[in-house]
Amino acid sequence: MSYDQDAARALLDAAGWVDRDGDGVRENADGDRLSISIKYNDGNDIRQGIAEIMQVQLAEIGVEVAPTVVEWGTLLDQISDPTRRDFDGVVIGWVTDFKVDDSDLFHSRNFSGTYAFSGTLRPDIDTLLDQLPLVVDRTEAKPLWKQYQELLVDEQPFTFFFFPDRIEGVSKRLRDVEMDSRGEWLNIKDWWIPADQR
Repeated sequence: MSYDQDAARALLDAAGWVDRDGDGVRENADGDRLSISIKYNDGNDIRQGIAEIMQVQLAEIGVEVAPTVVEWGTLLDQISDPTRRDFDGVVIGWVTDFKVDDSDLFHSRNFSGTYAFSGTLRPDIDTLLDQLPLVVDRTEAKPLWKQYQELLVDEQPFTFFFFPDRIEGVSKRLRDVEMDSRGEWLNIKDWWIPADQR
């Protein structure tokens, strides 16, 4: 997708969101401001920075954004409790396994589940999420994965900002540490420190 502010402005205009009072923020026909909060957890400078960049960039097209810091446990409750889902937008990190199955995130049958906080209800996505685990041949699976990715781009249940470059360091005292692209906590249950080095 291209970064096209003029196209974004045109889409907002077409949807009836226009700056009616000249204050730089768009309103609908009822006068409701196009204003959203973007939550992020306290103590995370990267997520705070993302929310602030969103605030600046969206202001350029007439969308008011209020970055809102929330304690981590409270934020998790606000996004994962299906009876609350108390947020407009949230900046979080996501780690996946090598075997990707997004059913908990995006399948309609899991709409009230803990991880389905995007609120996705798409039969075409459901169909692919049901098919993908059954296709073991990579050549056959590739077009299905491509179609699935295109539907996610269209739906935008999450907006993926970046994949971080990371450098991890481990003390020589700490033994049996394994890491891979999934992160540093892969086998934390197996870590140990020799008794004479504690």
